[in-house]
Amino acid sequence: MLVFNGCPIEGELAEFFDRDECAVIERLVQVEGEPWTFNAFYLPITLADELLKMAPADFDGFSLHEYLHRSRQLLTARFEHQLCMRHFSSAACQALGIEKTPAPCLQWQVYGYTREGKPATFQRFELHPEHRPIELKTQLER
Repeated sequence: MLVFNGCPIEGELAEFFDRDECAVIERLVQVEGEPWTFNAFYLPITLADELLKMAPADFDGFSLHEYLHRSRQLLTARFEHQLCMRHFSSAACQALGIEKTPAPCLQWQVYGYTREGKPATFQRFELHPEHRPIELKTQLER
């Protein structure tokens, strides 16, 4: 797992955060024996100072959203999901040990918002072709 401080961002992501720099935590995640998935987790640098001091092994089983809620009282109350086909990023290829090929992968992008509707986090998952189907559930608000 790699942790970067002060990665430049641009385009839609810079507009989402209303800034041109974020902290990015890149890691591999795995659920119940599925193939490893590459995850890039973006958040404002001001929220990441303690995270950037952690050892990579400290992130095993670590929930970044729970951390933000406990330590910063930042509750991510709403998520917007986007699924798209893109090529694996260079970082994902390196982390997953695969050669960059013209074959696309499924990217799952998750925009997180506070209760006030302000941008809080952004995540990008790059899924291995052998990953099980993604299950998205919705429910009506009461």
